[in-house]
Amino acid sequence: LFKGVFKTDDIEILEAGIDGENATAKILNQLPDNYMCFMNVLVTYSGKSEIDTVVVGPSGVFVIEIKNIKGKILADVKNKKWLQKKITGGGKLYQKSFYNPIMQVRTHAYRLNGFLKENGIKTYINPIVYFANEDASVNIENTSEIPVFSFSKNGDILLKEYILNNKQRLSGEKIKAICRLL
Repeated sequence: LFKGVFKTDDIEILEAGIDGENATAKILNQLPDNYMCFMNVLVTYSGKSEIDTVVVGPSGVFVIEIKNIKGKILADVKNKKWLQKKITGGGKLYQKSFYNPIMQVRTHAYRLNGFLKENGIKTYINPIVYFANEDASVNIENTSEIPVFSFSKNGDILLKEYILNNKQRLSGEKIKAICRLL
């Protein structure tokens, strides 16, 4: 179908991203029925954002940036780039930098907040970063107000608990209004 459009590496990256989003969707589907999950939400406000996942429920609105990469993730919340290190199937060291997902999800939350305000809804957006790959070891220097969960460190449980235990409260009407917009 896309013959010649993508390189093999690009296809593998796209497939890994889809796998991570699907694995995260299975976790989020365990939330109570009064929570709605939206995948791959396109928001336009002061630019465009494709948001991996938006969760809307009684405890608030959550924007989740999902990363499905394996290996050792070395990061500093203040740096624009984070580093992934892993050993390839051929036994060679592979290193790749990638854009700081905390900065990425912060932008997504800003745009979703602006989009909702333009449509008459004022609410706080809770940004989250989730590393979905069980073979990821995430080591982050410095702290951030944005939580980062890793599946390999009970992140699936912590992600659900964070959403369910958030102190924000949304009315049923506000939840319905947000869901209609998404």
